[in-house]
Amino acid sequence: MEKNRYSIALGMGFDESIEEQIGLAAKAGYQAIATDWKEGFDVASWGRIARDNGLEYNYLHAPFDAMHTVWESGEAGDSYTDMLIRGLDACVEAGTENYVCHVIIGMDRHSPTPIAFPRIQRLLDEAAARKVLVAFENTEGLEYLDMVMKNFSQHPSCRFCWDTGHELCYNHAQDVMAMFGDKLSITHLDDNFGMTNPNVMTWHDDSHVMPGDGIADWEGIVRRLHRHNFNGIYNLELNRFSRPERDTHAKYASMSCLQFMQAALESIRRFVEQ
Repeated sequence: MEKNRYSIALGMGFDESIEEQIGLAAKAGYQAIATDWKEGFDVASWGRIARDNGLEYNYLHAPFDAMHTVWESGEAGDSYTDMLIRGLDACVEAGTENYVCHVIIGMDRHSPTPIAFPRIQRLLDEAAARKVLVAFENTEGLEYLDMVMKNFSQHPSCRFCWDTGHELCYNHAQDVMAMFGDKLSITHLDDNFGMTNPNVMTWHDDSHVMPGDGIADWEGIVRRLHRHNFNGIYNLELNRFSRPERDTHAKYASMSCLQFMQAALESIRRFVEQ
């Protein structure tokens, strides 16, 4: 039986640099790391440091602050697509074949249109040329992801990133794996406490606490991964701080970065390896 592999998305609200966190991830027992990407980030150096520490570079995460423009007419959407494509070059520089992208931003946006199709087609074609896979993530606005997957799932570079916490607090606990699991390549494993108000979607509920510290059904999550024959890296995407107007992370307050990483690894291993 192949040994399970674990990854953690670096940052998490700690003061240590990414370079320092890479070393700590290796010390904590991970097999891979992931990072955000923005223009100017030295991902090539991070990739070298990761490999020197015996770690894979699981993925780069694209910016998403203006992802809504991709669905709108105008130069802003074209420029944003250009930026996303430059992120594909960063994947090559970092030495990773995986690129995670949100499909929308905005809790009040629920009307996808085909305006985005040529831009998404271009992004995926450019990804294929670089041998990079683009994993589109379930976030708010599940209608947008549904439209992307219905129209591009057959593209060789189109994949799905499952965020377990988003499913709970943004997707009204719909089984998004039943919808898109056949394209799964990347996981964002995190927990939360569901929607504080079932009629109001807010990022304040997107806690990103460790598996088992919220209300998610982790036995069920692991079963769903197995149902789709997942044999990739179990990747954690966590935060050490509570969201505004929430008090959910107190147990992490005294943890060092290394202690947080070690506790996080144990939190997911106890469900995956039970």
